[in-house]
Amino acid sequence: MAYGELIVGLTPIRAATVLSVFAVFNGLGRPVAGFLADRFGVVWVMIVTYTIQATTLLLFHTFAVTLPTLYVAVAFLGWGFAVTLAMFPTLTSLCFGTERLGSIYGMVFTAYGFAALAPVVGSRIFDVTGSYTPIFVSTGIMALI
Repeated sequence: MAYGELIVGLTPIRAATVLSVFAVFNGLGRPVAGFLADRFGVVWVMIVTYTIQATTLLLFHTFAVTLPTLYVAVAFLGWGFAVTLAMFPTLTSLCFGTERLGSIYGMVFTAYGFAALAPVVGSRIFDVTGSYTPIFVSTGIMALI
């Protein structure tokens, strides 16, 4: 986790621990997201989550500058990832019907696959600007959209 090492001054072991926090919130967040969606609705859970995620990303460069605040920020982002992967199939079936879920969700998941280019683009932006701020702000705006 280059951000943690460069900005927060973490050792590689501490940076790996931060990534573990993300993984725990991502993994355990999926069944919790399902429970909350059953109780409050898929769209409501997604709106609240993406608002939190966008806020976290927009403020990341000023908020996540110490180890404790970095833990909080990556926990929120892990939760956002959990909600995305847990809710997108349900939302797709709600919008397009279960009879078209297989074909439509394949396109949704393909779009998710294009996100694999984000680290490459983010790395290039960092190389050009020397800052993570444009990366976090642009991803925060995308989360709002």
